[in-house]
Amino acid sequence: MGGRAVRKVSVRCSQVDSRVPPASVDRLELQPITQGFSLGISGRDQERSEDSWAGDSIPVRRPVSTPEEKIRVLKDSIREEPDDPLGYYLLGMENAKLRRHLDAIDAFERAIRINPDYTAAYRELGKSLREAGRRHEAADVLGQGVVVAERTHDVQTMREMLVFLKRLKEEPL
Repeated sequence: MGGRAVRKVSVRCSQVDSRVPPASVDRLELQPITQGFSLGISGRDQERSEDSWAGDSIPVRRPVSTPEEKIRVLKDSIREEPDDPLGYYLLGMENAKLRRHLDAIDAFERAIRINPDYTAAYRELGKSLREAGRRHEAADVLGQGVVVAERTHDVQTMREMLVFLKRLKEEPL
């Protein structure tokens, strides 16, 4: 690889030799991106390498600490990108953690409307419907999700939904 010396890369994807051009194969290309990402999420006071090709293009954000703040940030993100099913899915997950199942149901349903093949949203919608006491709807949604997962070859999510369906049927009314 051109005879350039490269320092060992640790498990944490530390910088390689700064003389290596950013686009070369010698550099772990995702490292500056993941470094910026970890800065934005963890809030640790890590220094960015002076030769980081990402520069200041990755904003450093303070960590989101409370569930309410996470929900606010997700809602802001959804306002910016209303057709992104991931935003609704993540909003549903946060609401489910807070046991706000009706809000979670709404968010998961929106994710599925945007992307009818979003198998994880079917799984989580089924869980939230069950937790909200809507067992028959949960069974219907999980059944639909299994069909979608089979069609999209999402074997893991399909297996999880089948397990949830089995447990749902075994639960006393």
